[in-house]
Amino acid sequence: MRLNEIKRIIAYASSRFLSLFITSVIAVYLTIVIANMGGYVDEMIKGGIEEGIGIMLKGGWLKDEPLEERAKLIEEARLAMYKAQGLDQPFLLRTFLWLKNGITLDFGEARLMNTSRYGLDSSLVKDIILDNLPRTLLLFTTSNIFLFLISISIALTLSRQYGTWLDKFFVVLSPLSSAPPWFYGIFLIVFFAFQLRILPSGGMYGNDPSATQQYGSALVVLRHMILPVGAIFLSSFFQSVYSWRTFFLIYAEDDYVEMARARGLPKYKIEQNYLLRPALPNLLTSFSLLLISSWSGSMLLELVFRWPGMGLAFFTAVQAFDTPVIVGFTVIYAYMLALTVFILDVVYALVDPRVKLNIDSQSKNAVIQKKSSDKKPRLFPRFKLFALPNIKFNPQHIRKSWQTASQRIWSSTSNFFRELIRYPSAISGIIIISILVTSAIYISMNMSYEQSIRIWRSQDYDWTEYPKLAPPAWTNLFRREKLPTTLSISESNQEAVQTSISESGDMLVKQSLFTFDYPYTGGFPQDVVVVVESQHKSNPSFVSLTFINPAGEETNLSSFSVTQKTSYYVSQDETLQRKLKSLYPQQVLFSDTSADELKPLTGQYQIRVDIVQFEKDANTESKVILHGQVYGWAGTDMRRRDLSLALMWGLPIALAFGLLAVTITSFTTMLIAAIGAWFGGWVDALIQRLTEINMVIPLLPVLAMVAAFYSRSIWLILGATILFNIFGSAIKNYRSIFVQFREQSYIDAARSYGASDWRIIFKYLIPRIFPVLIPQIVVLVPGYVFLETSLALMGLGDPSVPTWGKLLRDAYDNNALIQGHYYWVLEPLALLLITGFGFALLGFALDRILNPRLRDI
Repeated sequence: MRLNEIKRIIAYASSRFLSLFITSVIAVYLTIVIANMGGYVDEMIKGGIEEGIGIMLKGGWLKDEPLEERAKLIEEARLAMYKAQGLDQPFLLRTFLWLKNGITLDFGEARLMNTSRYGLDSSLVKDIILDNLPRTLLLFTTSNIFLFLISISIALTLSRQYGTWLDKFFVVLSPLSSAPPWFYGIFLIVFFAFQLRILPSGGMYGNDPSATQQYGSALVVLRHMILPVGAIFLSSFFQSVYSWRTFFLIYAEDDYVEMARARGLPKYKIEQNYLLRPALPNLLTSFSLLLISSWSGSMLLELVFRWPGMGLAFFTAVQAFDTPVIVGFTVIYAYMLALTVFILDVVYALVDPRVKLNIDSQSKNAVIQKKSSDKKPRLFPRFKLFALPNIKFNPQHIRKSWQTASQRIWSSTSNFFRELIRYPSAISGIIIISILVTSAIYISMNMSYEQSIRIWRSQDYDWTEYPKLAPPAWTNLFRREKLPTTLSISESNQEAVQTSISESGDMLVKQSLFTFDYPYTGGFPQDVVVVVESQHKSNPSFVSLTFINPAGEETNLSSFSVTQKTSYYVSQDETLQRKLKSLYPQQVLFSDTSADELKPLTGQYQIRVDIVQFEKDANTESKVILHGQVYGWAGTDMRRRDLSLALMWGLPIALAFGLLAVTITSFTTMLIAAIGAWFGGWVDALIQRLTEINMVIPLLPVLAMVAAFYSRSIWLILGATILFNIFGSAIKNYRSIFVQFREQSYIDAARSYGASDWRIIFKYLIPRIFPVLIPQIVVLVPGYVFLETSLALMGLGDPSVPTWGKLLRDAYDNNALIQGHYYWVLEPLALLLITGFGFALLGFALDRILNPRLRDI
């Protein structure tokens, strides 16, 4: 490498470093403002100070001081604490002080968290970060290097075996990469940790005491890394192989590669010099985006695997509202993103000679632009008020133009659908999406959003008739001995209930005999519940319950008075427990008492409900509920709620969140990119700077701060998601395409006949990018669906809305995987997988149809 080239690379690296440093400073400042906008955190700090003063006063502080002196000393102590926390300074000044601390990595002390480094306890945020950062770097650096090397090797192999069954296998499985790492992590935990029990479910060191000494035993750490590394690998592997294999196939069709083959060069030299080298910039770009997204998603994976890194510590800080730690970790994530971009930019300059000639190419583009247009575009053109154009209406011309446009639309639409049905993946994706959208519309029409929330929160619905933690009923299909299902019998069921009524003076005696079959040999019912409702004026009814097994043996259960509504649970009757000498009396009642061990006794059972009403006008109804061990098609949770409600209503919420977010952000981003590319100058520079600042801000941590400090409303999260994604990396991709279109001859023609700037943007630039935009919109929908689920899984979702993420969070809080309630986790994951797979299938097919270079690949 020549000295001039080294100097230019150093100059380029210095320029990029300075630019990224300024960008990072602005991003850090915005993060600090978001963390304390509106003074919420200040109020929380003040509340903590008041609580501390209250504790000191209860402990006897200033108890001997006079009342007036005590108030004065308390106020002085309060002001001193405010000053120590910086609350005596104006908000704007405090933000700049925090910015200085953020730049120097001096975040002060954590309010609640601490760490132990080198055997010393510390509550400094810097020490907490330095303690957790190496473990995060170890996991994610190892995973991504492993992923990069294997994916390139397999992509090269597939480019040689184009059209074989192995190539088609990877193409078919590429949509699986629409799911994030934590999604596959849960599946890996279920299979390898809880079913096969060959790998640990989480942590880093396990129970090996020697592994805590600076990573101690490397084998122990590596064993704990297998599942999280595998989850990261699975989430990106198939898509990376598919994308990079496509790059190699596209470059393999270029003339210089054909010439190299004609010269008889060996295959390995052609791949090394004529495929890998020109494709390396694209590969690095793809890998950089993959690496940047993995940083943001690290916290969820570490939460799932309990990996002691920055993600798990950040989650702990959010749950504890530990503001310095939250801001410190978010700033470090921003620095890591900026550092990643800087390193990749330098590598990019080394492998791509076009980067080294950026100054010359910019001057050339300026000359081209000057030659192609004598009229400089203006963002704010001068308008003539009340100047109406001279328009002549010709009905025949309008009718002919409309017919021609209609024929073109019909022809292009027909050709598009003919191409579409050639791809089985497109047909499969359309079928899946159609079923999802139709189901979402049907659910929304039959149950209102507010009604579903009230039912889920047990406001308008009584869940006591449902069993607790019952798997779905369809699981009985895979069992030899069936588990009992839930049964509910009311007095209106004349086939199962025999009712007799007799009068004695002012009293009315009512006897109801409930009869049911119990054919289940796989287990006992969870509980037997008798619900009695009485309507009377002053004298409550008296109820006596008797249980009769298939052998005719009677057991007196209980007797009690009924006020309005009384629910009697057999499992909670302590008197019956002592009588039957078992903590689970329902098992004794449904077992063969002559056997040596408890086994379910099949046959016909009866429960007799004797009711004595002391008022003739009283009305008393009873109902018997048998809580089975399985229920419905979705099962139930810890609070007896039917999971089918959250699974069904999670569908329209997920689709609405994903479609709204991707549609608004994609079209807005495209419009902003078109404006910047067309007008150039300060407009383009401003858009690019805003994009770079936004790219450095880590999305998931910032959304976590918004949810933790302001509101967990799903619509606020949607708005914040759209706001932070408008100036995303897609602007740079769209801008590069628009810059190429801007120099086309038809644009010069439009300028020559006097087309306005906005007409050129909306009629000649934006429509040309639709072939790129439409597949991207479809492919990006699963990402936003998983984003909402990720926030809910962290406990930052809307607590009142039944969503798939809320189900996963409830399952996590109740240790569903550890206790074997896999259905609670796998059902929402399956729906997420189907949703992501359907959109990814259609998106990849549309990309192949609308992108001419991919049609034959």
